[in-house]
Amino acid sequence: MAGALPLQVGAIDVKRVLDACAHVPGALNDGYLLPWEHGKITHWRKPLVKHNYDYVLMDPSWCAPAFYEVLVAELRDLGLRVDHAVGPALERVVRAELRDRGVKSVGGAYKINGVSGECDVVVETAQTIILIEIKKKVLRRDAKGGDLVALLLDLSEALFAAQTQAAGHELLLYQNGQLILDDGEQKHTLVRGTRTVERVALTHLDFGSLQDRQVLSNVFEILAGARINASDPAAEKALKQLETRGQELAVLHNKLHALRPTDGTPFFNCWFLSLGHLLVMLDHVSSNEEFGKELRQTRHMSTGSLDFYFEYAQARAIRAAVP
Repeated sequence: MAGALPLQVGAIDVKRVLDACAHVPGALNDGYLLPWEHGKITHWRKPLVKHNYDYVLMDPSWCAPAFYEVLVAELRDLGLRVDHAVGPALERVVRAELRDRGVKSVGGAYKINGVSGECDVVVETAQTIILIEIKKKVLRRDAKGGDLVALLLDLSEALFAAQTQAAGHELLLYQNGQLILDDGEQKHTLVRGTRTVERVALTHLDFGSLQDRQVLSNVFEILAGARINASDPAAEKALKQLETRGQELAVLHNKLHALRPTDGTPFFNCWFLSLGHLLVMLDHVSSNEEFGKELRQTRHMSTGSLDFYFEYAQARAIRAAVP
């Protein structure tokens, strides 16, 4: 294996890397017996399982995120502040992936009428301005295991934080007609004109069914502007963050609705996607206009699967069958 690598890497080094990425079988998910014992699930931390002298990789789609997890864990052990570098790195990756597919994007800070902000990534088409706000936040294991407070906090830091920022940008575009973005190297004047705005909250890893558009609509209906109370004082204090962001989002939505009445479906221009979703879409893109088209593939359809990848494939198959 070492000889097949393009770099000068010895067999001992390859073995060290594989061992670092592999579970010892006897310790894998040790003690995990009941669904609520999610804290004992360890399989997600490493992608491989060591079996005698072999290394077993289960289904790649299931284990792929663990390659990232094990790398970040090793870097943390070295004392590197890797978490602080993830956000800016994600922005660079998104901009680079868009550029490689022929999609021009801009971004940068702005200040207008005493209001300061920063757009992570903006993609313009003839009819639409797509605002993409990127969050490194992932869905934690306790949230996946059914801890409601953890789930709501993760949504607060990923979905609501991103959508609140994007809604602020959108409101300024409708109020002032334009934003001047400065990325440190050049300035770009983002003019709305008669174009509509799409708002995308983009996470690093998948949030599963929570990123389904119908589920997203229900989440906004329930939590945007809601008062949140908890019997546990510690949980109530933590959930105030979500309550504050939800109320802020509701205020922005009401202001936007007064400027551009919708068809009666609140937050219909909002998306909750992951980097994986974006990369799948970009496989079929070679221009800004095509990116806007691919984003809208699943806008008006739902199969009830709660699986973006399945619904996106179905939407493309249906449209390909239409003459």
